[in-house]
Amino acid sequence: MMVGQAMKYGNLVLERYDFLMVKKYLQGPLGLEDYTHGTVLALLKENLQKAIVQEKKI
Repeated sequence: MMVGQAMKYGNLVLERYDFLMVKKYLQGPLGLEDYTHGTVLALLKENLQKAIVQEKKI
């Protein structure tokens, strides 16, 4: 598990549409420019697994 800064709500809170859009983007081919991008995307994938998904805008 990667270590990152603590989030305000403990987990990501996303509207369903935004969650699906991010998941679709992460499934496509990614041209990573440097090591930092890969690290951030790995942390995002990890946090999406625990995300709170809302049906309507928050």
